[in-house]
Amino acid sequence: MQSHSPKPSASKISRRAFLKGAGLAALGISMTVLGGTEFFFMVDDPDNIELVKLEIRLPSLDTAFDGFRIVQISDIHMDEWMDQTRLENILSTCQQLSPDVLVITGDFITREIKTVIPPLTRALKPAGENMLILATLGNNDYRYDKQIMHDVLKDCNIIELRNSIYTFYKNNAQLHFAGIDDIWFGKPNLSKVLDEMPPDGTGILLVHEPDFADKSSKTNRFDLQLSGHTHGGQINLPGIGTPITPPFGHKYVSGMYQVGSMIQYTNRGLGFSQMEPKVRINCPPEITQITLKS
Repeated sequence: MQSHSPKPSASKISRRAFLKGAGLAALGISMTVLGGTEFFFMVDDPDNIELVKLEIRLPSLDTAFDGFRIVQISDIHMDEWMDQTRLENILSTCQQLSPDVLVITGDFITREIKTVIPPLTRALKPAGENMLILATLGNNDYRYDKQIMHDVLKDCNIIELRNSIYTFYKNNAQLHFAGIDDIWFGKPNLSKVLDEMPPDGTGILLVHEPDFADKSSKTNRFDLQLSGHTHGGQINLPGIGTPITPPFGHKYVSGMYQVGSMIQYTNRGLGFSQMEPKVRINCPPEITQITLKS
């Protein structure tokens, strides 16, 4: 049985603004007629990133890791809009949150990889020197040039979890972060990950596409799965929901869900997909701060 949790409390990093213009105004009017409420005039400013703060209690978590802090970002989508300065500011905000680990759950790029790799690398490299960063790739990373992306992460001192595990040790306790290769275009190998995981210690899974939770939860080895991919639907209409969601992202679109004995959390991402127009309605971009409780 899957259920959606209440919306977590959130604080703002920057102020919310309305995007103005004839095209967006017309969109708002048509939505008002459909939904019968002026709420639909509200369009999220993509520079207004929401900081979502969560405390997640994991029954198997050893008390040694009580208070362990994870910061998650996803779907950077480096392109003409998500430039070096924007990404540097986002990573600086992440660092100010003092995470024990920063996790990035895929889709670093959107397209035209050769033009965005230099600014992406210039932004990521200092972050990789100042924070421990674990990452998985997403479908867009694979669609254009997976080897370049593997090399970028290595060059930026970011640990890529590609069907592999990274373990934290504290006192005699263990906390395992596992990463699965992209479900859509990669070569995911859950069996390999399970074979590598020690029998003891809490397991947290990073995978770009959230609907993989239906499979990973059945292993009963992971307490938490962190994903992105959906952008929260980008457009979320009251009374209607999210009209468009990507493959492998139809079920767990945004926020926290209970999937069997595992918690699934889907981050709304930072950038834009290739869909036009590039707007977010009632679905601001997100940085997630998770404090684990035992």
